Amino acid sequence: MKLKRNDFILIISLLIFAAILFFFIQSIKKEGGTVSVLINNQEIYNLPLDQDTNMVIESNGQYNQLVIQNNKVWVESANCINQICVQHPKIQYSGETIICLPHHLVITIIDKEPIFDSISY
Repeated sequence: MKLKRNDFILIISLLIFAAILFFFIQSIKKEGGTVSVLINNQEIYNLPLDQDTNMVIESNGQYNQLVIQNNKVWVESANCINQICVQHPKIQYSGETIICLPHHLVITIIDKEPIFDSISY
């Protein structure tokens, strides 16, 4: 199969569109302010992102070692079976999460600015 002129135009236009979309998404990312730690959908910690922390989160004989350093968050170690939370890359932007399903643990980055809506007012 030989590529024709219109095929090249389509491929190049799709690459340009993808590059524009990538840079747009990168530009709207918000810096995180706090780290919310939930177990079984209940918040147990709300930690500042700019303060270095190394802590072990324990629940029912299970543990995850949470590290906050240089405005980034990650799970250093855990005793869960699949280790997906440990292999997850470091997070730093608002809305990013690390989830450990076996331990029912959710770690989320929250905006610096508080969110006001009709319920919180």
